[in-house]
Parts: sequence; structure tokens; C-alpha cells
Amino acid sequence: MKQKKVMRDLQRLLETQNFRNEEEVKAFLSKYRKEGIPEFQQDVLNAGEQAEDKVYQAYESTKTKGIKLAEEALKLDKDCIMAYQYLGEQQNNLNKAKNFYLKGIEIGKKKFGGKYEEENKGHFWMIFETRPYMTCLFNLSECEYISENIDESIRLIEYLLELNPNDNQGVRYILSSHLLEAKQYLKYEKHSKVNKDDGGIFFKFNDALYEFIKSGNSLKSITLLKKAIEHNKYVISKLDRKSKIQASGYSIGSKEEANYYCEYNAKNWQEIKGAIEWAKTVNGK
Repeated sequence: MKQKKVMRDLQRLLETQNFRNEEEVKAFLSKYRKEGIPEFQQDVLNAGEQAEDKVYQAYESTKTKGIKLAEEALKLDKDCIMAYQYLGEQQNNLNKAKNFYLKGIEIGKKKFGGKYEEENKGHFWMIFETRPYMTCLFNLSECEYISENIDESIRLIEYLLELNPNDNQGVRYILSSHLLEAKQYLKYEKHSKVNKDDGGIFFKFNDALYEFIKSGNSLKSITLLKKAIEHNKYVISKLDRKSKIQASGYSIGSKEEANYYCEYNAKNWQEIKGAIEWAKTVNGK
């Protein structure tokens, strides 16, 4: 979150400039790469920017203090989407969390919908101020999935990919899992083809499962699964039990990566008759 604050300050600084040519842009960026991005004093920020800064502080604070800071942010700017994002993320009650995300999304639609969306669809994430809106959309999709509203979760993720096909949020992976779980196989096949060069753990193992669904113990399904196992050898042993994410980050081929995959996909393998037994057999060869 500290890095996001730096990026926001850089954007604020850029907005104060009036560059005449590319050389001036390069000189400006070179200067601040060496000196660092200066923090803006509160008295030069408008109410919306002061509200955002309070939320950045909230993310660096304890939960109790953070909630208080987010509430203060909303007093400064009732349309501070980032404050609703933060408050949603602090809830233990799913419905309360959803309500905060829905408020953030409602504001986001007013700010970034209509003509704005038409003009900027395709690179939303690169516009810094849209990120809290997109995060609320993603967080709501997770809430809908937990609430067993998988079709709504899929709809929200597909919308995020329309706004930002480059998918800086990584939602394409979760979509692949949800499409398999919802048995939306035609959509899955199309989604997989679009991401055929991705190389991530989700598509490797999900493509193998999908091929098993289609053709059973075939040469193609076995080949795909062996390639997936080469990517991560820990997945197969975790498919028949509930796995939890044990780290916020992970390295390729690690147990943590396997946990992350299984968090979203163990259920898919468990629901396809014979899939886990087949995977264990291929893994043992």
C-alpha cells in the first residue's frame, strides 16, 4: 500500500506539470528517480485527496485505528471509493462487506461509467483513480462466490476483463476456475484459448482437468497433466483435501502456489468422478 501511495503522489505531481516535449518528461522522471517522490502537504490537497491519504494511513494502522481513519475520510469526501474498499475488507460479516463494496461500486459507476467507460474501456487499470472501483468489483465477486452466487461472480470478473483485458488484477485465473465449477465449458474453452500462452498454474492444471472431462484418460489429457505436474509437483497430493492459502505471495513450483491453486480448484477436481484418482495415477508414472 505504501507503493500505491508513492504512485498516487507521482500522479499528483505529474498533474501539476506542463511538459512541452518528451525531453522534459524524461528529465522530470530522472530527477525524481534520484531524489524520490515528495509527499504533498495536506494544505495543498483538496478534500478528496486528503480523504485518500487517510485511507493510505488506515492500511498502515491497526484495524481499530484504520476503521476510524476510513470513517474520517468519508467525512471529508463521502464519495471516497477507497474508504469503502478498506471498510469492506475489514468486515467479518459477509453481507456487511458486500454493502461497503456495493457503495464503492455505485460511486464508481457514476464517476467512471457512461461516456467515461466508453472512452477508456480496455485500459482502466492504467488510470490510477479507477483502481479502488475495480478492487471493489473484484472483492464483490469474491463475496458472491462465497455466497454461492457463482454466476454473478463470473459476470463481475468478465466485466473487469472488459475494462482491462491486460488483467493486472489476475482475475483471468479465477475465472477459469469458476467457469469449470459452473460447467460453462464452452466459455471455458474460449477463455483458455485466449490465454493459451499464459503458462500459469491455473491454466495448466485446469486445461488438463477440462481435457479429462472431455476425453477421459486420453493421450492429450495425460500429456497436459504431466506438463502441469512439471510446473508444480505439490498440487496432486492436495486435491482431495481442503487447502488454505498459507502466504500472501508464492514462488513458481512452491507449496504455497499449490495451496493457492487448490483453494479455488480442489472442489472442481473432487466433483469430477475419477479425476483425482486419474491424476494420482499419472503422477505416479
